[in-house]
Amino acid sequence: AEFFTWLQPADGHQLMVGTHVWGLPGVYGGVKVAAEWTREVVVAEELQSQCAITAAVTRPYLSNDGSPGVPSFSLTMCHRPDAESTLALQYEGGGKDGAKGGVLSIAAARQLSEAQRLKARWNTQGLLGVALEQAGQKHMLSLIGEVDTNPTAALSPKFGVNLQLGL
Repeated sequence: AEFFTWLQPADGHQLMVGTHVWGLPGVYGGVKVAAEWTREVVVAEELQSQCAITAAVTRPYLSNDGSPGVPSFSLTMCHRPDAESTLALQYEGGGKDGAKGGVLSIAAARQLSEAQRLKARWNTQGLLGVALEQAGQKHMLSLIGEVDTNPTAALSPKFGVNLQLGL
């Protein structure tokens, strides 16, 4: 079940609040509560820039391994200064790994041309990923590279290709 509502306190600003419940009471499932504030700048019906801040708390009843669920939270900030660029920052904490501290992630995307996009992400656990996407009318090809930048880990880069075809 889901419940969402929103307010528009001023032109270009929006506040959304919602709850999502899944599973059966006492069985695998849980509750997620989130609030998001968004600000958009639109000129002549064209989106010029957009900012969003989202806070969420999740409480699963059971984890995948059958142990009792542990609440977790996240705070995400996303900024699109123009139609070609996106920058996101996310902090996640709590959950089973809550004792180890939270995880901070940074991600960015840049539209290089109508058909090409470059994406990158990094987090405080050491994961660095880069992807180059080439899109056509009925396909998308992604070249992906990932490496663990944690100084205590052995350097083990991973590479992949993802091809999506549409009919």
